[in-house]
Amino acid sequence: MTIPRGIRNLDDLREYLEAAVQLELAVIPPYMCALYTIEPEANSVIQQIIRSVITEEMLHLINAANTLNAVGGRPLVTGSDIVPKYPTALPDGETSFVVHLDPFSATAVETFLKVEYPNRPHTPEPRLAIRPERQATPLKVVGLGHKTVGEFYQEIIDGIRRLVLELGEKAVFTGDPAKQITSEFYYAGGGEPVAVLGEHDAVHAIEEIIDQGEGLTHSLFDNDGDLGHFFRFDQIQQGRRYQAGDLPDKPTGAPLPVDYAAVYPMVRDPRIDDFPPGELRKTAEAFNATYSRLLVRLQAAFDGAREELIPAVGVMFEMKWQAIELLKNPLPGTMFHAGPTFEWVE
Repeated sequence: MTIPRGIRNLDDLREYLEAAVQLELAVIPPYMCALYTIEPEANSVIQQIIRSVITEEMLHLINAANTLNAVGGRPLVTGSDIVPKYPTALPDGETSFVVHLDPFSATAVETFLKVEYPNRPHTPEPRLAIRPERQATPLKVVGLGHKTVGEFYQEIIDGIRRLVLELGEKAVFTGDPAKQITSEFYYAGGGEPVAVLGEHDAVHAIEEIIDQGEGLTHSLFDNDGDLGHFFRFDQIQQGRRYQAGDLPDKPTGAPLPVDYAAVYPMVRDPRIDDFPPGELRKTAEAFNATYSRLLVRLQAAFDGAREELIPAVGVMFEMKWQAIELLKNPLPGTMFHAGPTFEWVE
């Protein structure tokens, strides 16, 4: 049985928060792939659901980065050893489960449920591929030994409280307040970033990540009255909307039609080496250059140039149209289409 490493000192806390930043960065591209692969006029409510989750995951990334900056660490989102590669692995009991870049499908939705609430049983449907499945690259969080993502985040909260008791708040929160991302630098919705200046703020920032993912312990909704991410995705699986007063797995709201056929058949976990030399490969390389530019802007924002966060949102829209250009194109000699690969470009 794997025993969680735990947080014993400030270096441990910073390492955990580094893993949290990477984790939040890692879940955004799979959600983007699901959104991009839905044909533009299809599944409009589903598109809204996925888009709302992406927006809040960006907020989670900012909250994790703010907390790491507050304790004297440095959030890193650039570089080949930092940017996640797909497929990737997340904690799941005694082992891990694999997160792919997949088109929107029942398999993708089941994976998203695992991401947001990892205790759920996982039985993905088999899927054809043009090549053998690639080996998953585990995220840093897997090596810390926790059974679930929620357990990992709870250890961060417990570790913050423990270190403040042992060392005092001023000794723990030594970061530069000028690096905190506040609401004036983030307009994308999904709530507001938590500026972390002390223990209360740090706990609130991490609790916001947990609550938006799973809902509150006594409710399917978070503190803003929005469904937790898990239950937003569960609506898609159940084919019905949740409403106030519903129990988990028992939505009673309006039907939610889902059309899994109105989707570009993107190859699972595309990489640049899947594309033959030519225009298609150039388009994939251009997407990766745009994605890397987004990460460079985020890195600058986390390093103190907070104004860089505002144009970064515009870069995300540019990525969408580049991705659609890829998704329209079949891969020669296969039944699959090209897709965005989310690879880091130096």
